Amino acid sequence: MVEGDLKGETAEVTSALPLSSKEQDAVKKSVSVNNISYKVDPSILGGLVIKVGDKVLDGSVAGKLEGLRQTLK
Repeated sequence: MVEGDLKGETAEVTSALPLSSKEQDAVKKSVSVNNISYKVDPSILGGLVIKVGDKVLDGSVAGKLEGLRQTLK
């Protein structure tokens, strides 16, 4: 699910809808951190945004649409 090397003390995971415990377990296996906080932000439309330290992995639908918008300019 998660690409890249996400290691640190804490992570903040943002999703459009609350994650089930099974989905939270999948996130925990994908990142190497001690503490994970979860928050809900419907504006991302879908997917996940994971922040660990100064690294951000934006797998949200809103982020992908913005990337496409920038490419088409």
